[in-house]
Amino acid sequence: MHISSFLSIKRSLLPSIKTLTDALKEQSMRFRKIIKVGRTHLQDAVPITLGQEISAWSASLSNHLKNLQGSIVDLLELPIGGTAVGTGVNCFYGFDRMMVDEISNVLHENFLVSRNKFESISTCNAMVSVHSVLKCLAISMMKISNDIRFLSSGPRCGIGEIHIPNNEPGSSIMPGKMNPTQCEIMNMICAQVLGNDVAINIGGFSGNLELNTFRPMIINNFLHSVYILSEGLSNFNRYCVSGIQPNHERIDRLLKKSLMLATALNHRIGYDRSVKIVKMAHQRDLTIYQANKILGYLSEQEFLKYTDPKKMVHPEKI
Repeated sequence: MHISSFLSIKRSLLPSIKTLTDALKEQSMRFRKIIKVGRTHLQDAVPITLGQEISAWSASLSNHLKNLQGSIVDLLELPIGGTAVGTGVNCFYGFDRMMVDEISNVLHENFLVSRNKFESISTCNAMVSVHSVLKCLAISMMKISNDIRFLSSGPRCGIGEIHIPNNEPGSSIMPGKMNPTQCEIMNMICAQVLGNDVAINIGGFSGNLELNTFRPMIINNFLHSVYILSEGLSNFNRYCVSGIQPNHERIDRLLKKSLMLATALNHRIGYDRSVKIVKMAHQRDLTIYQANKILGYLSEQEFLKYTDPKKMVHPEKI
């Protein structure tokens, strides 16, 4: 179990995570100057750059990559030689070391004899622990794929701030409709990994007394998660992420209409007056620039200076 789990993660999953992380980092840098509307609670918020938004995705994956590299070390321990319950009955002295050294030589990895064979045989703690990292990876990937779905929604009546590749013919009934199928595939993969994790957790605490008898189910679900995540991340990068392009016109139009640019006025004219500008703009379908002109709180020059989005995407220098 430990050998196949370790090798499948190292040879397949880690490279897939690294490739996708690098692709997102590259896009974060490429789009770092594109200022857009930020969103909290699915409502308009203060500005952010598209690069900053994507940097959150790449940072999440970088953290999972680091955590996974650290956790799979536990899979290097092998309880070979413990026989039935960990005592090593019917096994000659030194067999465990001899076998582990041979496996290490053949596979070119540094496997170890379990420090406590009783623990290794009666539990599947290492498998449960490592799969919890896969669960966290799946949770982040579901958030990332949903973010991409929201940002690419439309093309005319949604957010529509980014374009994603159109890889499939689209809807079978609505002509020309293109769906974010790669994001939806990724979401289904993540949902399956979360389900696998529940089963593995149940298997983990079902190791009664000296032997965990749920090992077949645990390794089946574990390797399934590794496989679908490896393939899913690779395909998600190839068929979706690598083709993301900003919709500059849509981004600029929404940014200019944003009411939350008024946040920058809080320490200039006070929170209450800023609220009046926002409410008037919203109720009368005006920009905050037009609302301020009517209310006369700031001159045109002052207003444009204080609500410049470029000054709102980084901490203000004092």
